[in-house]
Amino acid sequence: MVYFGQDGCPYLHRADDARNFRSAASSRRRAGTLVAIALNLWGDRETKWLDGSTMTEKALARQLDVQFTPTLLFFDEKG
Repeated sequence: MVYFGQDGCPYLHRADDARNFRSAASSRRRAGTLVAIALNLWGDRETKWLDGSTMTEKALARQLDVQFTPTLLFFDEKG
């Protein structure tokens, strides 16, 4: 799962709180089945995509047409 957010996003804050992603029940359901990667919609960290290309977080967001936060994208082992 690729998880796009941005600083100050109230929706992201709500999704990330203890009642959702951080709850024990939620963690147990995801254990062993999901790898979560958090990216910043406006970030400059370098990422590496499935085809081996590298780009910043914000460039990847543009490539994937991410326009709002939070955005959750789910990929299987084939991308």
